Amino acid sequence: MSDEAKPKNIIESAISGIKGRDIYKQVDRYTEEVTTVLEGMNADLHSLYDKQEYNSAEITIITERLQEYSKRLNSIEQDIKRLQDCIAKEQKRKKGILQGSLKQITWIALIISGAWVITALLRTFGG
Repeated sequence: MSDEAKPKNIIESAISGIKGRDIYKQVDRYTEEVTTVLEGMNADLHSLYDKQEYNSAEITIITERLQEYSKRLNSIEQDIKRLQDCIAKEQKRKKGILQGSLKQITWIALIISGAWVITALLRTFGG
């Protein structure tokens, strides 16, 4: 038997197994259905590729924005650090002023209370 005769015999034996049906019409119908399915799958695949390209572009844009926001955040953090340092210096300065003022008020209070005590003593004993 030749190599071409074997597939033909297989098809003919399959055909003889199917009684009353036209196998060639069924093969054509099957081929059309498979072609339709494959064309649909191909369209879906192209659609997925397009979506992938779009998503890739979006990810690139988002990544660039994140890098920009990161730079801005670092700048803001540096500004906050500088402000905190300025606030700490100002608080130290105000604390020094407050302590100096408290010392002055304490001395004034001591002088007034000492004067009052001396006046009270002079009134009591001095006449």
